[in-house]
Parts: sequence; C-alpha cells; structure tokens
Amino acid sequence: SSDVCSSDLARVDPVDVDGLMFRGNFRLLAGALGPAVRDLTASLALVRRGATMTLGHLRACFYLAMAQYLAGEWDDVLLAADQGFSAASIHSRSFEFPLLQLAACCVPAGRGATAEAEEHARQAEAAAASLDYGQERLYAAMARALVCQAAGDYLGMADAFSHWQDTVLDGRSRTYAGLWRPLMVEGLIGSGQLEQAARALALLQSESGQVRYLEPALAWLHGWLAEQRGDLDEARRIYQRGGHTASTDSPVHAARLLLAHGRLLRRT
Repeated sequence: SSDVCSSDLARVDPVDVDGLMFRGNFRLLAGALGPAVRDLTASLALVRRGATMTLGHLRACFYLAMAQYLAGEWDDVLLAADQGFSAASIHSRSFEFPLLQLAACCVPAGRGATAEAEEHARQAEAAAASLDYGQERLYAAMARALVCQAAGDYLGMADAFSHWQDTVLDGRSRTYAGLWRPLMVEGLIGSGQLEQAARALALLQSESGQVRYLEPALAWLHGWLAEQRGDLDEARRIYQRGGHTASTDSPVHAARLLLAHGRLLRRT
C-alpha cells in the first residue's frame, strides 16, 4: 500500500494503528528509512488522536527514534524519546525501559554529551538486569557501545557485546542484527580482534546485506578490516568503490565511510 504521512491521516482508520506501526518497523529493518519514519510518525499521530496500540506506543517511539537516528534527523530523535518518556510515566512497562534509554542515548553519545549518554546507558543496563530474561540486555549493550564509541573505546564496544559474539542468537536478536552488529564489528576491528571481526562481518553481510542504508557501513568495515590487516591498497579500493556506489540514506554510516577513506588518504 502507499506511504502514509501526516496529511493522509484522515484516510487511515484508527483501528489500523498497529498495522501502521508494524509496517514502519518492517521498513526500518528492510532499510527504507524515509517510509519507516513516515509510517511511525503517522501511527503515533493516531495515538495522540485517541487510537490505542495493542502493544503500547512506547515501542513505536523507539522504532521511530532508531529510524530518525540512522537517517540523520537527530533533533527529531530527541522529540521521539521525550514522547516515549511521557508514555512511560503514564503506563509503566519496565521491560521496555532498555529500549527507551537506548533511544535517548543515541544522540547525546553522537554529539559528545558524555555525562548524559552515560546516564542513559547506566539506566538501560539497570533496567535490563532487573528482568528475568536476557533479550532486553542487547538494547542496553547497544547503549553502552554507543557511549564507548564516542570515547574511542573499541575494547569497551566489543566487551559490551561479548555475550552475543559466539552464542546462538534468539530470533529477535537476529532480526535486529542490522542495528547492533555494526557496532560489535567496529569494536572488534578497533580492538585488534580481527578474526572474530571477520566472522561477525561475514554474518552481517549475509544476513543484512540487502539493507541499503548499511551499504556504506559494510564498505567502511570491510575496508577498515583490510587496513588493520596491513593491506592498504585493498582498503583504498574498498573505500573508493563504496564511496561511489553505496547508498547515502544514512548519513551516520556514510560519514564513517568517508572519514575512514580520508584518514587512509592522509596516511598514505
């Protein structure tokens, strides 16, 4: 069906709010960031008009924040996270707190607001540890990895995901691997764990290689792995090819590719 944006809400029945939210989530996972943002924004607008989401709309706030973060709409991420906090203050659902804290952590980490990002990561970890199942700890690990990424602490990034490096993943962790596995691979490469990084990168390529916004991330990580192995010519070829062909749908990933290429050119 066609995309739905705010001006089209009159054509959407409030009973379809869950379907609209799930379609936005599926579009996020498939790599269609713009349509994902439109669907999720529209679903939350329906909630504000009185529609009721079966699963509660905090999860929709999280999906929207992730799509906006990857699309470079960082001011809007803060609004989505605030909406999530408002929802949580009315209907407390403790199992969703790690999601909410991750959404709130992304932009402060990326902008260098270290204390704020650290507090969100700490709260995500505490909320995940209070649950009697482990799936939500992956979201806390993402928040911790973003804080470590901002500090250039690659070993910390890798350690945040140590539980998921060599274990059999549950279905949801596999489904959302396109969101967290690039962080894990970055940490492994940066901390010199190159064989583990190569295995994790191969999994990311095979499981999420069709997601367009990940194209520059895959090029950057493949090129950086070659660079760390000492094959600078191969790294340069990968960076250059990726810069010409990779999607620019996610400025977050595209910028990392350009930065890595520029650093290599400066070195050589």
